[in-house]
Amino acid sequence: MAFQDFPGAGYVRCRGLPFTAGAAEVAEFFADFGTLEENVQMGINHEGRPSGEAWIQFADEMSADDARQSLDKQRMGGRYIEVFSSNYEDTKFARKLTAQDVSSGAVLQDYPGAGYIRVRGLPFHVTAYDVAEFFGDFGVSAESVVMGTEGATGRPSGEAWIQFETEQLSAAARRSKDRQKMGSRYIEVFPSTATDVAKANSRPTQDSRAFRGDKGGGKGGGKAPVRSSNDEWGWNRGGFGGRADWGVEAAGAEASYT
Repeated sequence: MAFQDFPGAGYVRCRGLPFTAGAAEVAEFFADFGTLEENVQMGINHEGRPSGEAWIQFADEMSADDARQSLDKQRMGGRYIEVFSSNYEDTKFARKLTAQDVSSGAVLQDYPGAGYIRVRGLPFHVTAYDVAEFFGDFGVSAESVVMGTEGATGRPSGEAWIQFETEQLSAAARRSKDRQKMGSRYIEVFPSTATDVAKANSRPTQDSRAFRGDKGGGKGGGKAPVRSSNDEWGWNRGGFGGRADWGVEAAGAEASYT
């Protein structure tokens, strides 16, 4: 559903929807606030499947705020639904991802003075909107986030790249958020560059060869991290082959998983 914005319109984003829910079910959930199916835009994940998110348009901002306060943390079926404030720009970005290959996410345009970071350890269900919310105190929007994917499967890699208005903001965000929790997971935050973001946009960020210790510029060895079914990292045999294109921290200790 493509929204037609109009003066005074209000918007919310909801997260945690049952994956069987469609626009009709979401409209029914928000029915007390005049919501119809045509007011609902469903989200999809990188595989083109329902993401558990939706954006809802309201006649005015007051109705959107009332709906958020009334329905946040309420149940739809057996699931608690989170409801956040949103805006028309967010719905346009979500619609763009729906219409394109969502594995690549945003395409960031570099400009003089912009700052960048890379985050690692994200829960695998999070979206660009969740990352933007995590860094919201530093002026980050979903359009400023590139989500990483695994080379072998196309699934979320637990990484993301974020663009900031200035290098000072990116440095402050790194100091503030490194080793902080998102959900139950500690997030690592590293400096990054526009070149790294361009690479993330142009190809998947993790090559399965790296986990097998196959051909690379350096010697693979030791153990490599593997993802378990409970969204945590474990360890398996085989190390990283050397790679020159892993990012600015590739040559430093920050790149080590050990």
